[in-house]
Amino acid sequence: MFVSMSLRWLPFLLLLIVACSDAPNAVGPDLDQPTAPTYPGAEAAGLDGELIHTLVARADSGDWGEIRSILIERGGTLAVEEYFRGITAEETRPVYSVTKSVTSALVGIALFDGTIASLEDSLGSYFTDYAVPPDAAGITLENLLTMRAGFEWDEWTVPYGGASNSATAIGRSTDAFQYMFDLPITSPPGTRFTYSSGVSMLIGGVLERATGTRTSDFAGSHMFELMGIPQPEWDSNTAGATNTGWGLHMTARQLMAFGRLMENHGFWEGQNIVPRAWIDLSTGQRTTTSNGMAYGFHWWRFRDGDPTISALAQNDVFFAWGYGGQFVIVVPHKDTIIVTTAGNFEGETQTFDMLRRSVFPALR
Repeated sequence: MFVSMSLRWLPFLLLLIVACSDAPNAVGPDLDQPTAPTYPGAEAAGLDGELIHTLVARADSGDWGEIRSILIERGGTLAVEEYFRGITAEETRPVYSVTKSVTSALVGIALFDGTIASLEDSLGSYFTDYAVPPDAAGITLENLLTMRAGFEWDEWTVPYGGASNSATAIGRSTDAFQYMFDLPITSPPGTRFTYSSGVSMLIGGVLERATGTRTSDFAGSHMFELMGIPQPEWDSNTAGATNTGWGLHMTARQLMAFGRLMENHGFWEGQNIVPRAWIDLSTGQRTTTSNGMAYGFHWWRFRDGDPTISALAQNDVFFAWGYGGQFVIVVPHKDTIIVTTAGNFEGETQTFDMLRRSVFPALR
């Protein structure tokens, strides 16, 4: 009786098995469902691999202009390293105004070892070899570092290369320092932000007079060589001094190393190169700027509420920013450094869109 009843139900059991095999599997993965492409190195470092994959693909296709490299390091691991448009890891290129942030670190080294006495030191006390006008003689090192020196200057509203662009004009002058001292003072020092590569050159002049050596050599012996970086190429200005306005040339990996030094509070393999107190001081907000950002001592910051950083829990980002899209971006609360190099000389703020849409959201 049992056997005959079992055979009677067998066709129904077979139909049930077939029906179940055609139904979606509620427990295991659907092997026929395509998975979103990811970036394994990013996943291993705790980043969103899908967003990073999309970031790289969009950068390669030109969605953010002429991006040449993207590097992201998290927790000491270089999770992303991509090069585009024929650029290689070994290629050295101008980093433009990232030079200013490197110069700021050198000021911190000289200040804390006593080579520079104070941020209140004035131009008149260093440039004794020039006839510094009385209204410029009292400008302090702090005024220079915060771009509030007061000199008449226009580097932003006129394209670089134009005769009326102040940075172009100082580059064509016979003596960059004399060019600065010949400018009128249009606002009281310490009161108004005016972005000026000439002001940054004056900081280089202070460093050379304080240390008794070229700023490029001081950078080599007191920072780069200690990090295992051969002394980078560094152009001179028209006064014959190191061009601390925009003259440094580095690879993307060297920029990452500089960012790592800053993110590690000035320590490199256990050795304190840049004093931590200086990093805290120089990268903090000291003033607001005319382009909607905030500024420290030759370091940029986002203002609170900036949509670029909407995906981040804290507004602790500080960054070096060079013409055309050269960036070293430090995100302390995410233990992350981002480096980009680019040729976006007509629209370098495309990088901020890239950060907002793909990079910062990936720092989960």
